[in-house]
Amino acid sequence: MNAYLILWSLALVALLAGDEFFYRRFRRGMGSEE
Repeated sequence: MNAYLILWSLALVALLAGDEFFYRRFRRGMGSEE
């Protein structure tokens, strides 16, 4: 297995699964002040 493939896989999973989590948290933090 190539290290690049593993990194890419983790990055894709993080983007797909963590996208909503980070978006919600980021929007919540910014929306609170704004």
